[in-house]
Amino acid sequence: MLSIFLLLQLLSSNGSKAAHTQTLEARAASDTCNDNSRTLYGIVWSCLVTILACIWVSVHPNIPPPKAPIKPSLKKLSLAYLTRKRLQSLMLFGRRLKMMLVALIAPEVMVGFAARQFLAAWRFSKTYKVSWTHGYFFSMGGFVTAIGHHPIVTEEQLDDKTLAEIQKVTEDEIEDRSKHDALAKGLALVQVIWAIAQSAARVNQQLPVSELEVVTVAFAVVNLFIWVLWWGKPLNVVQAIPISTFDAPEPPLNVEQAIPISTSNAPEPPGLPVKLNILDKFWGVLTGNYTGSEKAPFQPLVATCVPSFWSHYDIDKDIELPAFFTECFVATIFGIIHCLAWHSTFPSHTEMWMWRSCALIIAVVPVGIAVMGASIILSSPDSIFHPVIGFIFISLYIITRLFLTVLPFIALRALPPGTLTDVNWTLYIPHL
Repeated sequence: MLSIFLLLQLLSSNGSKAAHTQTLEARAASDTCNDNSRTLYGIVWSCLVTILACIWVSVHPNIPPPKAPIKPSLKKLSLAYLTRKRLQSLMLFGRRLKMMLVALIAPEVMVGFAARQFLAAWRFSKTYKVSWTHGYFFSMGGFVTAIGHHPIVTEEQLDDKTLAEIQKVTEDEIEDRSKHDALAKGLALVQVIWAIAQSAARVNQQLPVSELEVVTVAFAVVNLFIWVLWWGKPLNVVQAIPISTFDAPEPPLNVEQAIPISTSNAPEPPGLPVKLNILDKFWGVLTGNYTGSEKAPFQPLVATCVPSFWSHYDIDKDIELPAFFTECFVATIFGIIHCLAWHSTFPSHTEMWMWRSCALIIAVVPVGIAVMGASIILSSPDSIFHPVIGFIFISLYIITRLFLTVLPFIALRALPPGTLTDVNWTLYIPHL
C-alpha cells in the first residue's frame, strides 16, 4: 500500500504547478500551466509524504507476542466480516503506529534504539559465530522457548544445546519470516533524495526554502542513519522461532495476572511476574534498559515477548556508551540542519527569534546531555544534580521540539517572494 502511495506521489509531484505572483492568494489562484512555479499544496503534500515515508520504512518493530488477545474495545468496534486474523493484523499495525509516533516526535530516540540493536547484533554474531541476521533476530526476541513461548534473551539461557539449536537455524529461514518491501524502500529513498536535492538546488539558485522543507530534510537525514543501522534487521516478523532444547520452568502466573501481594519494600519472590510501570517504560524507550529497576525488572521467563524498545538484556558500557553518543550526535545534526534556516525570512520577528533560539537549543542541548550521560555511564555517581540537570535538559529539549513542529506550519501563511518559484533544473544539464 505504501509503495502505491509513494509511486502516485512521485508521478504527481510535477503535475501541480501554479504561476507565481506577489501575494499568496494570487499565487494559489494563478494559471497552473506555468512550469516554473509550484503550489503551496504541493510543498505541504511533498514534505508530509516524505516524512511519513521515511518513518514508515525506517521503523523495524520487535517481534510481537503470539496470538495477542484482542482488546474488548476492538471487539466492539469490529464488524462481522473482520475475522480474528484480520483483527490480529490490525493490532500489529497499531503497534507499528506507536513506534512511528515515537519516530515522529523524537527521531533521535529511534537512532539510539537502532544503534543499541546494531551493537548487540554485532556482539552476538561475533561471540557465537553466527550471522548478523541471527544477532538482530536474537535482539528483537526472535528465539523463544518451545514451552511457554518465553523469549531467549539472556546469557544464562544460552546453554550449549540451546546455542547449538540457534546456530542450526539458517539465515534464509529467518529471512523467510521477514517481510521486506524493496519497492517501498526504493521509492522512499527516491523521495528522500529528491527532497534533499531540491532544497540544495534552491539554495544554489538563491531561491527561498520554506521552514517545512528544512524540517523535512532534517527528518530525511536522521532516518538515513536509522536505515543504515537497521539494514540487516528482519522486518515485520510476526512469529518467533521456538527452540525445543531449552527447558524453561513454567511461572506461577502470567503477566496479565500480575498483582502486588505486598506494599512493603521486600523483594518480589523469584519468578513472580511484575508489570513495568510508566516510568520504567519511559526509561526503557530512552535507554533500552529494562533491567535496572529493582521493583519492576523485565523477566523473560514470564513474558511472551520482549518490550517494544528492547535491544539486549545486559546493556553494558560497550553498547550503552557508543549508542548514547550516536543518539546525541544525530540529535545535534538534527538541530544544526534547523539552524541552516537562520537567515530565512519569517512572517514576524517573534517567529524568527523563536526559530533561532529553538534550533540553537536542540543543537546544543544534546552535547550537554552527552557529556553528562557519559559521566553517569562511566562513573555512575550518586549526586542528585545529575537527575535534576538531566530532567531540565530533557524538558527544555521536548518543549523546543514542540515549537519547531508548529512553527513551520504557521510560517506557511506568509511565504517570502520566490518560495513558489520552482528550481530551473536545466541549469544542471550538461550542454555544449
